[in-house]
Amino acid sequence: MIERAKTYAEKAHKGQNYGPSEKPYTYHLEKVVGVLRRFGIEDMDILSAGWLHDILEDTETTFENLMDEFGSRVATLVDAVTDGPGPTRTQRKLRPYRLIPLCPGALELKLADRIANLEASLDEGHTRLLERYAKEHVGFLGALFDGTCLPMWDHLAGLFEKGGCGNAGIVVVLANPREGEPA
Repeated sequence: MIERAKTYAEKAHKGQNYGPSEKPYTYHLEKVVGVLRRFGIEDMDILSAGWLHDILEDTETTFENLMDEFGSRVATLVDAVTDGPGPTRTQRKLRPYRLIPLCPGALELKLADRIANLEASLDEGHTRLLERYAKEHVGFLGALFDGTCLPMWDHLAGLFEKGGCGNAGIVVVLANPREGEPA
């Protein structure tokens, strides 16, 4: 199923580029799946959703198409991380922030997406994207941190630190509270 998801995503995203680098969009999708695997996630549905996670936002593919092709779990994972309507990025993020906690596996998927985006921003020197994610991070953390996926949260904090963003310590404190302090 993972190879089928990859092929489906390659066709659906054909002609799209990833960020300012102008790399084919599948570059980002491959990086997300790589992050999932790096953190020990081998669940076939989550890895398939890694290939498909932007398909509802960026292509003509519908939720029903995903249901027909990949089943309800993959379709639901992709749907959970898909932005909602709204004139601002903040408003569009309200939908996934509401749905991700309700969908097992969606947090890992979203964290892998964010990690892949931050790693690409750092590797390619896209400070504008890094700064945008840093500004959003308190809201991202407040909406999604639930005490799970600590290695992924810690890695995310390290990426912010590496990029010189001041709010990285927020995650480290939550992920590694001092004895006697509330988490």
